Amino acid sequence: MPSKTIQVKILRSNPDTTHPATFQTYTVPLNQDLSVLDVLDYIFETIDNSLAYFKHAECNQGICKRCGMKVNGKPVLA
Repeated sequence: MPSKTIQVKILRSNPDTTHPATFQTYTVPLNQDLSVLDVLDYIFETIDNSLAYFKHAECNQGICKRCGMKVNGKPVLA
């Protein structure tokens, strides 16, 4: 039985160029226990190591707010 996956769209840009930002889609295995940061880690470690993001915050509880980002257009702690 094939494992379930999710499609993750990430807005990518390069501040060193004048090219507009574009969305890139990644396919990630679905796991109920994954946080958004876990998904970003998976993409970085297994698919695309050019992904730039703030790796897991030290607190890992949302206290320091370093994991703040927009998900589906809404600000969340990842």
